[in-house]
Amino acid sequence: MLWTAAPALLIFLSGVGSCRRAPCDDGLQEGERFQVTILSHTTAGSSCQAHVPSLAAGDVFTLVAGPAVMTNKNYGDGESGICISHGAVVDTPPFAADALTSCATDAKHHQLGLMCTGADPSGCALSVTALINSEIPVGAAIVDHAVLWMTWINDCEPGSCLQLYDVRIDRLDVTPAG
Repeated sequence: MLWTAAPALLIFLSGVGSCRRAPCDDGLQEGERFQVTILSHTTAGSSCQAHVPSLAAGDVFTLVAGPAVMTNKNYGDGESGICISHGAVVDTPPFAADALTSCATDAKHHQLGLMCTGADPSGCALSVTALINSEIPVGAAIVDHAVLWMTWINDCEPGSCLQLYDVRIDRLDVTPAG
């Protein structure tokens, strides 16, 4: 894996489109666990010039839904409404553990949102926004062939880097909150 540098990584995992009209709710429960499995790297739409971490087919990580957060969502077509979403909560970074050191939830912006920070040996800051471009339907055990979007910025290189992954999401169980 090639790295140019990175003190800060910002990671979001999201269900884009799960809150389209008011009132909306992502349908997750606090404590609910989801296993995300990378099926493949999708080259269509990917444009990566920077040296950033990559995920490989077979990589697996688990996210746990955190507390519900209500946010005002602007749909871009003149409508807005209140949405309920759950950020991800994890004790340790779910992937890229050689670069990430800590994570925090981001329910305000994304379903299963997650922000992580870390560093690589070179010292250049990296940030990544990751989104799952599928909703996770209430009660669905599996969401197959969702798309994980990861948009990276390396402070030592111009521009951004888009990586797209075909993923499978398995709903595991609910761990009681608290």
